[in-house]
Amino acid sequence: MTSPAEYSDPMGRPRPLTLPECARLASHLHPVHQLAFWLQRIMGLRISEAFGVRVSDVVDLGGTGLLAVQGQGGRSFSVRDDHGQVVAVPYKQTTKSAAGCRVLVVPEKLMALIRVAVDAFHTDPDTGTVDTGARLVPGLQSPDRSDQHAYRHAFTEAAIAEQLSADHLGFSVSTHLLRKSCATDLAWTSGIEDAVRRRFMGHRAGDDVYGRIYTLDHPDVAPLHKVAEILDHNIAMSIGTLMVPTIRHAQWASANPLAARADHIDATLAAAGWLVDPGSDDDPLCDAHRVARELDIYPTTARGWMTDGTLPTVTLPDATGVSRRYARLSDVWAHRDRLAGRILLTDLAEELGIAYHEAHHALRRLGLTVEQHPTSRQYHLTAESADALRAEHERVQALHRRSMKLAAAARQLKVALSTAALLSRTGQLEVDPETDSSGARFVTRISVEAHRTRRHGGRPARRREVGEANP
Repeated sequence: MTSPAEYSDPMGRPRPLTLPECARLASHLHPVHQLAFWLQRIMGLRISEAFGVRVSDVVDLGGTGLLAVQGQGGRSFSVRDDHGQVVAVPYKQTTKSAAGCRVLVVPEKLMALIRVAVDAFHTDPDTGTVDTGARLVPGLQSPDRSDQHAYRHAFTEAAIAEQLSADHLGFSVSTHLLRKSCATDLAWTSGIEDAVRRRFMGHRAGDDVYGRIYTLDHPDVAPLHKVAEILDHNIAMSIGTLMVPTIRHAQWASANPLAARADHIDATLAAAGWLVDPGSDDDPLCDAHRVARELDIYPTTARGWMTDGTLPTVTLPDATGVSRRYARLSDVWAHRDRLAGRILLTDLAEELGIAYHEAHHALRRLGLTVEQHPTSRQYHLTAESADALRAEHERVQALHRRSMKLAAAARQLKVALSTAALLSRTGQLEVDPETDSSGARFVTRISVEAHRTRRHGGRPARRREVGEANP
C-alpha cells in the first residue's frame, strides 16, 4: 500500500520527498555529494548556499552545532572587483538576498555526518590540523571549486534509478525539491512559529514593515533549537542516520591535493560506516531472500523495508547487470535486535484479540504518550504503555463478565430503556461504577437476574419456544 507521503498526484502536483526516499537517493551518491544533499534536505539550503559553506562556518557544540549561511559557491559568479570590472569568481561572499544570511542550529544527526566529513576531507592526517578556510563540500577537480553540475547530474541519475524522477512522479524533480521538502516538513509541523520557519529557510520574518525592518534574529537562536530537535526526531524515527552507506568513491582529479590523501579519506569514511566495500566473508551483503530468512519475515516485507529505508542498503548490479538492493548482515542483525525490543500497536491489538481501532481508542482514552513513525505511521509502544493497555483490556473484560450495559439489561427484562434507567436510579438494578470505551452505564448481571426472578414470583423466567403464542 502506498503511504500518503509517497502518493503521486495524477494531476502532476508536486509533493515533498520523504526521508526514506531521500535515503534511497543518497545510496547512489558518494559521500561528497551526500554532504551537499543532506545540507539541502535537512537544513533547507539553496544549492549555492550548500556549496558555499566553509569549514569555519560550522561551530561544533558537542551535540548540536551552529551553521552560518553567508556565502555561495559551486559555480561561477559575476562580481565587480576593486577596480569596478566584472569578473567571474568561484565563491560569492553574499547570499541570494540579505535575508538569506542567517545562523542555523544543526541537528545532532547532521553534525555527526559533518564531523566525519571534516575528519576525512579537511583534516591533515599527519598533523591533525583542520583547514578551516576550505569549502565544507570539497571540489573534485579543485578543493575550492565545488561543482554543482556534477552533483546535479548525480542526483538526476539517482532519481532515475530509484524511479523518483520527473518521468515517474509527474512533476519536476531537481535538487531544489530537497529545499522545498524541508520547508514543507516545517510548514506542517505544529509548535513552530511562522517567523522561525521563515528565518530557517532564509526569508524575512514577515512581509510587512514589522517583519521586514523591526524583527531581528533572536540573539541566541533559541527558537531554532526546537527546529533542530524536531528534525533530529524525524531522522531518528524514519532512517536512523544520515550517513547512508554507499560503495561509490569520489573520483578526485590528479591535480587535486585531496587525491594524494584518497586512502586516508576512504579509510576515515569506511571506519564511520559511510563508505562500504561490496561485501566480505565476515559481513556479507544480503539480498531480500537472505534478509527474510534472518528476520523470519516474508521476502515481500524484506523488499519493502529495503526500499523504504527501514534497512540501510547499497545498490549493486547483479550477475545480469540489473541494479539490486543489498543490506549488510551486520545492519540486518542490528535491526533484528531493535525489533526484539519494539512493540507495535497493531501487534498488541492482535495479541489481545481486539480490533486495531479499539486499541487506538484505548490509547487515546488513557492519554498514553507513544512514538509514531513519521512514514509508516505505526505507533511504537514502550513496555510501560503496553502493560497499561493490557491492564485496561483486562479491566474491560472483567467489567463485561460481571455487568452489562443498561440497554442490554432493558432487552433482557423486556422493558423500555427509560424503565431500566428508573430501576437503576431507584437501586433495583445495581449500577457498576466502571464503564468501557463507550461511556455507557453498566448494571451488574446479578442484579438483573435478581430483578427478573422477582418479577416471576421467585421463578426464573421461562424462555418461549419459537412460534409459541403470547400468553
